[in-house]
Amino acid sequence: ELNTAVDLPVRVAAVRDERLRGAVPTRNEARGRDALGGQVFADRVGAPITVAIGGVVTLAGGLVFARKWPALRGSARELVAAQGMIVSAPPPDPGAPPS
Repeated sequence: ELNTAVDLPVRVAAVRDERLRGAVPTRNEARGRDALGGQVFADRVGAPITVAIGGVVTLAGGLVFARKWPALRGSARELVAAQGMIVSAPPPDPGAPPS
């Protein structure tokens, strides 16, 4: 068990690194509980149902994103172009007649 003076700074650095990668810590280590409530939910209804519900929620989020992506694509492309990562002109339309 890590109960040294180095323990807390190492844990803080690990959480910071996870946040920089876009991950979210999912456990409340001080209380030993799941921060998002998954453990409590799994204890009540069972792990398979909890995982299935998580999958349905993930698919629903993906569908919402897929429906909104066409409206966001132009703005996203402008932001990426402003960072100099791509040219600002969009690619030619494949259905357009050759010029």
